[in-house]
Amino acid sequence: MLTNAVQTTLGPIMGAEQGAIRAFKGVPFATARRFAKATPPPAWTEPRRCTDYGAYAPQPGHLDQAEESCLSLNIWAPVGTKGPLPVLFFIHGGAFVTGGGADYDGAFLATHGPAVIVTINYRLGPLGFLQLHGHGLAEANNLAISDSLAALDWVHANIANFGGDPDQLTLSGQ
Repeated sequence: MLTNAVQTTLGPIMGAEQGAIRAFKGVPFATARRFAKATPPPAWTEPRRCTDYGAYAPQPGHLDQAEESCLSLNIWAPVGTKGPLPVLFFIHGGAFVTGGGADYDGAFLATHGPAVIVTINYRLGPLGFLQLHGHGLAEANNLAISDSLAALDWVHANIANFGGDPDQLTLSGQ
C-alpha cells in the first residue's frame, strides 16, 4: 500500500507501507555528470513514487541495470512511534567497486530500534574514486565521498519529515 506523500526539499514522495514500516526506495538526493561533483536534481511538484530501489552504480555483476546517475537513497521508518527517532545512515562496502544501498534491508532495524534507517547509492570504481587532480580535472577527486556528503546533507535537511532526528544521526558502514 502506498504511503501518504512526504514533503522533501525537492518535492513530495510516496513510499510503500510494509506492515509496521514505511519504506521509501530510490529517492534521488543528487545528480552528476561524469567526473563532476554531485548537485541537487531538478525539483518536482507532483508526488513521486519511491517504491523501487534506485539504479546501482556501474560495477561488475550489475552492468545490466547500472546507470551513471545512481545517486539515490532508501529510507525505512517505523509507523506510529513517538519521534523524533535516531537515524542510522549506512554506507555500503564493496572495496570501492561493488555494492549498493539495495543490498541492505533496513526494515528489521527500523522496527526493533526503533530508528529511521537510511542506505545510499554512490559512484564506484573510477567514476567515484579515480584521482585526476594532475590532469586539469580537480573536481573529479573523491566523488564517491562527495556523493556521500551530499546524501548526508539531504538526510539532515529532510529526515525530520520521516520521523527522524537530524541531530541524532549515526554514520555507519561496512
